Amino acid sequence: MKLNIMSPNRNFIIVMSLVVTNIYFSVMIIIRLLFNINIKYDSFALFCTLLLMTSLLLIIHNWIYNKVKLSIRNYIFILFIPLLISIAFLFENSGYPHQLSIFKAYLAFSLIPSFIGIYYSRNENEYNNSFKYWFLLMWFISIISIIEILIYFISPYSIYLMHRYQGISYTIAFTYSLNLYFILFNKKIKLYAFCKYKLYKYISIALIILQVICLFIGGGRGAFIVVLFSTIILFYFSIKHKTINKKMLFLSVLCLFLIIFFIIIMLNMDNKNIRGFSRVFSYITSTGIDFTKTAGRDIIYALVIEGIKEKPVFGHGIFGQFSYTKTGYPHNIFLEILLSGGILYFVIMMLILYYIIKKLFYLAKNDVNKCLILPLFSSAFIMILFSGTYLSNSLLWFLCSYVVCYKKNEITSHKR
Repeated sequence: MKLNIMSPNRNFIIVMSLVVTNIYFSVMIIIRLLFNINIKYDSFALFCTLLLMTSLLLIIHNWIYNKVKLSIRNYIFILFIPLLISIAFLFENSGYPHQLSIFKAYLAFSLIPSFIGIYYSRNENEYNNSFKYWFLLMWFISIISIIEILIYFISPYSIYLMHRYQGISYTIAFTYSLNLYFILFNKKIKLYAFCKYKLYKYISIALIILQVICLFIGGGRGAFIVVLFSTIILFYFSIKHKTINKKMLFLSVLCLFLIIFFIIIMLNMDNKNIRGFSRVFSYITSTGIDFTKTAGRDIIYALVIEGIKEKPVFGHGIFGQFSYTKTGYPHNIFLEILLSGGILYFVIMMLILYYIIKKLFYLAKNDVNKCLILPLFSSAFIMILFSGTYLSNSLLWFLCSYVVCYKKNEITSHKR
């Protein structure tokens, strides 16, 4: 076996590809802040294409150089699934513009992350070395996102226009999950030396508080669920792996009470700049969930349910669903699967989802290094429950390919 030629810089590029949209908007914020220049949105496609294609070429080059033999599970994600989705697009494309954009998004944001998941599932060293790059990206994206939110807090019509509240809220929720992971597991994973110091822990905890506050300013409902869900599972697995002590648990509870206290104060203030706080819980009423206060989700859900009733067995097609709704995706993974493939497709997908989640938690339970997939899973899974489509969720496809393709006997630990 030849030596692995994947240098740290190249590994960093691969990790960046999984959060390419977050990086793009962060860079745009910096450019606007420093130079007061508005970059046209056309640059988004170019930026993403260059970064994603670079990662793909690095992975393929590495496989060729090391003469890697791919397994049947690997080919499922890089050949079989892409072929099925391509065939579905060819047969179901009715000329509706959104169908083509979703297909392009799958090729860029789902197919290439599937390659990345396979790569890391076969390279233990590279996976473990990626932790410090996730760490750097977490801090970079967090700082830029918080600056953006704080500017919005001061002037709602300034730089915040580059982001919708959902996007920035999900971004902050994602970085919150990563930050909490690094706080709870830093003693047992490969990070920078300074991460072991108490001062860094206190800085990270301060960042946690700031992230939650900024999330509420943004007003993202689904993002709040990401924070809640990731907090529960990360603390659960930190207790399992014994990475948290009584002092840290006390500080965590104290931070929780401080955050709740701050939120209660903000919810009772009458200020247009803090409308995001009340917006997070606006759909919760005394009679239950009020979908009329979920940014038009009630209208979309009603339309989708009617479509499911029309074709309950086979659905309208993976891409046919978009021409049916005329409003984009259903904003819920379960409704989307039922609308596109009917009951049969739904049963198959639920069995696959059950297998993936079961193996994901099994890996996290038996290997502390695998707990990195927990914050990624929290963000990806909650996102497709409330927004977006599974066809273009980078983290989701990365996790699926990584979890399904991970086999201990296939792992290669190359020397540098």
